[in-house]
Amino acid sequence: RRDRELVLEAVRQNGKVLRHLMGNTELHNDREVVLAAVKSQGESLRYAPRALLADREVVLAAVRRHGPAVELADERFLADRDVVLEAVQQAGKVLENVAVELKADREVVLAAVRQSGEALRFAAEELRGDREIVLEAVRENGDALQFASEELKADREVVLEAVRRNDLALMHAPLEIRGESLLKSEHVADNPIAVEGSVAPTFSISELALRAGGVEVVAHTLGGNEHRTVLPRSASVGDVARWLRTQHGSTGLVYLNLSGQNAPVNPFDANKLLVELMGVAELEQEAELRANFLTDVGAESSAERHRTGDTR
Repeated sequence: RRDRELVLEAVRQNGKVLRHLMGNTELHNDREVVLAAVKSQGESLRYAPRALLADREVVLAAVRRHGPAVELADERFLADRDVVLEAVQQAGKVLENVAVELKADREVVLAAVRQSGEALRFAAEELRGDREIVLEAVRENGDALQFASEELKADREVVLEAVRRNDLALMHAPLEIRGESLLKSEHVADNPIAVEGSVAPTFSISELALRAGGVEVVAHTLGGNEHRTVLPRSASVGDVARWLRTQHGSTGLVYLNLSGQNAPVNPFDANKLLVELMGVAELEQEAELRANFLTDVGAESSAERHRTGDTR
């Protein structure tokens, strides 16, 4: 009994101690000892007796610590959805060896690509055309774009997310979109507007108004905090996103919601000028301000010529 207690304590500290028990039939076949070992180090399942490789509780405990341990267990667990789901959350590329029907299981595949984008290559064909799954894959590993369906390889937002992760991923996109300026690495790095599905703070642009010094922007967070500034009239949507990113104190992505629009601003609208987003009234106001400015300049010039006696 004393030896068993010492062994239990040892395998709890280091599961691979199980290897040294293979010569002791009683302790090596002790389910509690093996369970303690795999809870400590999942890969120690390789030293478990054959009978316990078919024990579901033991196998689940192992894969929760070490996903690839499922490949050491009885092969029936490669078709056990719960076991496989636990395994791919630890090691996405385990998807390669699981049962065919689980490669077509959306939840299993989504969990796998979130852990390892490269796992997309092992997903069923129809799921390699699932936009959410592919977006999650390329966010984890930009190179996963090569395993997406042809349609999604040509999806500009999917490509953008892939290039954000790895600028060389652009080579997996079709030739016709590789030349787009907003997909070039230098522009991608400067574009903080999030693609739907990203984890990013949201700002609602509640007001865009022309002022003598430029365009006044008023934005609110979901929590109601207000941010207000005046940007040059040449400012773009991307400039607003970059300003709000600094207000949030981050260097990551942001969502922009414009008043009256149901969907967030598309990242490919980053170069659109703020004045293009304004209504007719605001544009008329801008024209009036410009006209007044030119009138004032003309009046000042006329007054100066009169003062100096220049009647030309």
